[in-house]
Amino acid sequence: MKKRLIKSRPKQRLLLFASLYTLSACASSGGDSKPWEVPTSVTNDRQGTEVTYPAKGNGNYIVETPVVLDVPPETKLHLLTALKHNPAIKIAQSRQSEAIANKDNLDAGFMPQVDIGARTSRSRNGNEDTTSAASTRQVTKGSVDLRIPIDVFGQRSAASEAAGYLVLQTTADLEDTRLGVMRDVLVSAIDAAEQSQLQILNARQLETNRTSEKLTKLRYTKGRANIVDVLQQKDLVASLKQEAPALQVGRRNALDALSLLAGKMPGSVEMESFKELPAIPDTQVYVSPYGLLNSRPDMRALKAGLDAADSRLAAAIRNRLPSFEFSSSAVATLASGDMSSVISGTLSAVFTLFDGGAKKAAIRAERAALAERGAVYIQAWLSAVVEVDGLLAEKKRRAVEYDLAVARLDNARKLHSAAERRYRLGASDYLPVLSAKRTIEQQERSLLSLRASLMRARVRLHTAMGGEIGTTTTAETVLLSANAETTATGI
Repeated sequence: MKKRLIKSRPKQRLLLFASLYTLSACASSGGDSKPWEVPTSVTNDRQGTEVTYPAKGNGNYIVETPVVLDVPPETKLHLLTALKHNPAIKIAQSRQSEAIANKDNLDAGFMPQVDIGARTSRSRNGNEDTTSAASTRQVTKGSVDLRIPIDVFGQRSAASEAAGYLVLQTTADLEDTRLGVMRDVLVSAIDAAEQSQLQILNARQLETNRTSEKLTKLRYTKGRANIVDVLQQKDLVASLKQEAPALQVGRRNALDALSLLAGKMPGSVEMESFKELPAIPDTQVYVSPYGLLNSRPDMRALKAGLDAADSRLAAAIRNRLPSFEFSSSAVATLASGDMSSVISGTLSAVFTLFDGGAKKAAIRAERAALAERGAVYIQAWLSAVVEVDGLLAEKKRRAVEYDLAVARLDNARKLHSAAERRYRLGASDYLPVLSAKRTIEQQERSLLSLRASLMRARVRLHTAMGGEIGTTTTAETVLLSANAETTATGI
């Protein structure tokens, strides 16, 4: 909070400082236990436990420059398209331009204002009842007016400072909108690829269960199975058939979400896009809770809004003081060949003696708005901490579940190989082989869903910590873009 020439009520200002101090203290408390940082080593001995954390400045710790998440070229192409055509980004850009224009307008008020005017008149005097000739008079006047505002008590400076903070706020809002759009593009791409892979696995499962149904019916005709086994197989086949339309609709919805993010009509993204899950690396972005205030663009926007409210309060307080202005004018008159000129200068001061309490009410309103902004800022920070904490736990859980699913899939494949060997040796029929194959397909499906969930958790955690998403154009991205434009134009 910056110092002001005219201070507000001490109790209100002290309350705001106390709130911000509490925020800082909560973020920096905890001693050696640094939240969210993964220790590089933990040593236990008789003297106690020694925990070593990553040093600041390495590639896995945010200090000033966030870690950039790199994505595949196909996904990067859709990111670039969304950044160019997304309506929400265009709205944020317009708001930023409006804030910059308002700031320039207020800054122009500090400059002298010069008005130049000219006027000419012609009059004719005569008497129709006499024989005297009429007289004609022409008067030409030119004037130059100069007005210079004198910001003695900083009313205009405070208003300009508030406008400057609004520029920072809209800039951070634009960055937050861009980051949110890129996050949603990645999540929608993962959703579309997941549904595509699920469709393939569903077709495999359907084929396997149809074969199992035929064998079960054959065993039933030979008295080696009962009607319950046949009905169970029929139900499994019907259940898989029932899933197919839902998977198709889910993929269509994910592709339509990509079209919407790119500012296009539904169906603009080809059905052949995103057949495979995009490779989302684990960037290992770790930042302290207090660091979220600087790494997240939405928190920077709220901080700029808080500073703007503080500046508006200072401007409202200073508006109670006199305002000064220097004005000067020069008038030159040319009448009937005679030239005359008048030059004047004026220093004016305006002080509101009585306004019915309007300016005091304005100060109370700005003070309440400042307190509200401070409370919103702290609440948003706490929500961000809870969000990141939850996403960290989710990513860790998904990673553990994924590793366990990989192990189960490996075990299912070994079981399938063993069942095939027994079948070839004549130790069993083909049903155990089909059962083991169904287990493999079910584990592959589970593994796919867990991998997609892990990818989504990585993306959301990365953006929640304020990490950037790479959109640097590469040669492969340019080639994909050219192919897309060729397909769209039909050339």
